[in-house]
Order: sequence, then structure tokens, then C-alpha cells
Amino acid sequence: MSQAKTSSTALILSLQSVLYKPYRRYFETILFGSLLTVGCITSWILAGSQDKQYKKVYRFIARIGEQVDKIQCKLLHWLLESSRLFPIELPIELVIDDSPIKRYGRKVEGAGRMHDPTNPHCRNATCYGHSLVMVGMIARRPLFGRICLPIGWKFYVNENKLETIDEKIRPQFKTKPEIAAELLKRIVPEIQKTGRKVEILFDRGYLAADLFEAIHELGAVAVTRFKKNNNLYEEPERPAVPRRGRPRKYGRSFKYTDLIARNEDRMQRALIECYGREDWVEYCSCVAASKMTDGRLIKVVVSRLIRKTSKNGEVYSGWGLFVSTDLSLTPEQIIRRYSRRFSIGEMFKELKETCGLGRQQTRKFESSLACATFVALSYVYAELSTWNVSHEELVKRRPAWDKKERRPSHKNKRDYCRARFLPNLIKLRLKGKIPAKKNR
Repeated sequence: MSQAKTSSTALILSLQSVLYKPYRRYFETILFGSLLTVGCITSWILAGSQDKQYKKVYRFIARIGEQVDKIQCKLLHWLLESSRLFPIELPIELVIDDSPIKRYGRKVEGAGRMHDPTNPHCRNATCYGHSLVMVGMIARRPLFGRICLPIGWKFYVNENKLETIDEKIRPQFKTKPEIAAELLKRIVPEIQKTGRKVEILFDRGYLAADLFEAIHELGAVAVTRFKKNNNLYEEPERPAVPRRGRPRKYGRSFKYTDLIARNEDRMQRALIECYGREDWVEYCSCVAASKMTDGRLIKVVVSRLIRKTSKNGEVYSGWGLFVSTDLSLTPEQIIRRYSRRFSIGEMFKELKETCGLGRQQTRKFESSLACATFVALSYVYAELSTWNVSHEELVKRRPAWDKKERRPSHKNKRDYCRARFLPNLIKLRLKGKIPAKKNR
């Protein structure tokens, strides 16, 4: 536990070093305030016992939004230096995804209407707010499996909402794949300096030729899922005798259904860990080309899950089309790697429900980005502080009706951190070093 405490303290000191000197003293208190409470900025300031300097601290949070890139780079460097989090011999897996953050009010800078994929009742639901594009790094905990840690994030703003942002900080319009490519160009070279291989996982929402081209230029591996209407192409036949003209780039086109029909009698089955549990998977694979990758060869895997029931025997799911730019990966490895992309969805759920992402309701664009930064850092701090803590220590504060054998949630980890912080705050209040809160 002392090792976790030392590492989390070193993380705070490392992040403080990139800030302006007048703002460093507020950083730790606001970070602890966001860890102790879930709510608006005022609750962070009061929990950090900075109520006498309320206006200064409030302005400090807005200034953090101007230095988010420096904080993200420092966070990435610190995580890479820790060999216990990411062993040097294993490749680094990056995940790309986005999630809407709901806002309220007409004067929120950069907010607009967007698709809401979190609504379970309507596929075409929309919401008003910001869209946070995030790059996460998958880490394997020694006790509780894999988690996703945020290392890069940026807001996507609709083109017609850019005029609501102040001209001094107004970003250029970029699509979500372009934002993801921009984040990767800053993150991947820093990882490759340590001699590690980089694998990038993303879903069908980020299928764009520009993103594939950026990943190819960076020398990384892309593992994704194609849409079922994507065209695939066979390797073109090379003539024995050279002919006039440019050589063919693509061979005969085919769909995923053609691949299934071609391998109907040669389907393979394997027990693969998918989304946290082992399932039987039926699959076939081939090497093909795609216009999405500018004619470069890719490994294509068509697979479906098999669920065995006592009543109906075998129940099959729908077919999925998975793709990797690394031809040396086996079909089982491609399916297993893509299933790990789901860890960023779990992280977004914890950021919103447990950490309070989106509850600050600030108007300024840089303040909204700063609030997302503090929430992400509090998530990383709670995970690192409880990295080697035993299961019994984390779940002993659960209610009686909860299952103790269940894997500790992020809320259990935050409760453990709060139990460590509160006694020190109480002692400081009793000594008079921190003023008590006034009843409002």
C-alpha cells in the first residue's frame, strides 16, 4: 500500500511541474476535491477547503483548460516510466472512442445537438452537450483484470457551433477521426521511444481513410471492425510477362457473405475470451485489400458467437467482420484484442456515474475542458492508489445486500481513497489550519 501511495503522490508532483508556479498550490486541493465529492466546481472547492480563496481557485480551473496538452503529455510520460503498469515486453494497446456529455443552457460554448448512443430506448435519440473524443491505454491489473486509463482527450465541436467559442481559443473544425489522428500523432511517437509496439483499437464509427493513413505512417497496428457493406478485394494476379500500363491495385471485389459461403465447410471453432468471459466462437479468415487502407493488405476475420442452451441447443449471434493491419496475428488474437475495446466503454460509464463527468455545467469552453481533465485525473489517481490493494480491503465498505465476491468497482476504490483522506482533513480542521465550512 505504501508503494501505491508513493506512486500516486509522485504522479501529482509530476503533473504540477507543468503548470504555472502561481497555480501549483491549488492543483492538489482541487484534485482531491474532485475525488472526495461528485458535483459542481463549488463542491470541489469546498471539499478542498479553499472557500476563502473561492474566486482565485475558480479562475485557476479555467486556466487549466489552456494547459491540457501539457498535462496529458506529462501523464503519458509518467505512466510509461512505470514498468509495473505497462511491462516493456508487451505491446501497448490504445483504444479510441467518444461519448456525449450532456449540458444545459443556451450559452454553453461549443455545445450542440448530437447523437446519444447511451439511450437504450431509442436508436435515433439526440442530446444537447459536448462530445468528448478520448484515447485510453489498456492496463492489466494484477488482481482484477484489464482496465482503461485515459491519456488523451479533446472536445468535438459541430461546425455551426464554433462561432459560440471565443476567437482566442477557437479550434479549427475537425471530424472525430481527424481528432483521433491528431491525438495519436502526439501519443504514439512517445510510446515508440520506449521501444514498445503499439496496437490501436477502434470501432466502426472511426472508419476513415485518413485515420488508417495516419496509423500506417506512425508504424502502428490497427484492429477494428468493418461495416457489413464494406467491399473487400482479392490480391490482383501478377502477369508472368510484364504488360503495358500501371499494374492493377485491386483484384476481384467480394462481400463478407461470399467469404462465409466459400468457407462453409471449413469453419473453425475455438474457445476465446470475449468481453470478460470465455465463449465458443466460429470463424473463418482470409487476406484481402480494401480502399479504406489504400490497397494495403489486411487480415479479415468473419466470426460469430455460439451460445449453448439446454432447450434450443446452439444459439448463434450475428456475423461480425473484424480486421487487422498486422497479417501475422491469428484470427483468435484479432477477436481477443478487439473485445478489449469494451474497456473504454466501462471507463466512460464510471466517469459519468461515479466520477461525475458532465455535472459541473460550466459555460466557458476552456472551463468545460478543465473539468473533464480533473475528472479524468481523479479516475487515474483512484486506480493507481488502489493498484495492489487486496479484494477484502476494497469491498469491506459495501452494503450488506451487495455480493462480496464481485469484482471491486471504481466506486469501491474511490471510497477507499476517501477513507484515507478524511481523517487527515478532520485533524487539520481540529487544529484550526483549515477553516470550517459555513452553513449556506
